[in-house]
Amino acid sequence: MVHDYIQQQRDLLQTAIAGLDAVLPIQAPLQDFIHFNPLMNYEHLPFAQALRQVYEQSGSIGYLPATDYRKCYKHGRINRHDINSILEQDNVPASERELYLTILVNNIKAISFQQMRWQVEENRALEQFQSNVAFEQREKLLEAAEQSEAVAIQALWEACLQRLELNYDLPHPEALLNLRLKNINEVWDSIKQQGMVG
Repeated sequence: MVHDYIQQQRDLLQTAIAGLDAVLPIQAPLQDFIHFNPLMNYEHLPFAQALRQVYEQSGSIGYLPATDYRKCYKHGRINRHDINSILEQDNVPASERELYLTILVNNIKAISFQQMRWQVEENRALEQFQSNVAFEQREKLLEAAEQSEAVAIQALWEACLQRLELNYDLPHPEALLNLRLKNINEVWDSIKQQGMVG
């Protein structure tokens, strides 16, 4: 009886190990070219889907880090046409491709509400181009807007807020000192709705 149980467990283990053959490559990842496809068990899937499934099952990442792609873009190895082709394949609307391209190429990172307020108030982020904005991008925006720098940036900001359905009309913290309780509750509710508190 114990022998039967041990044999059952051994059979289950051998079946499980045999099943791994369908998801694990027969060779560990190498830095250099090798003669077989380590994703051979995923060849029935589209490439991006295969890489996604490999990552989910093994944790292996099939793409370069984003910084490497940005370097390739900077050096001309990847160009706007390449990125737009991929965005088009992914059914990204034409009206949003420029935004995606800007984010991908410039490594734009999320900032907190407090950091945003600091940028707006201390660095005049909604009035003038910041120092890290490329000259070509400045010229392109100003030419398209046919407006002054401050007006063009404000219009771009308003368009972003509207497109993302966001609101940025909260008073400065010092202005909260003179509010009535009803007004404080309204401001607090607005802050919570916009996800600016934990």
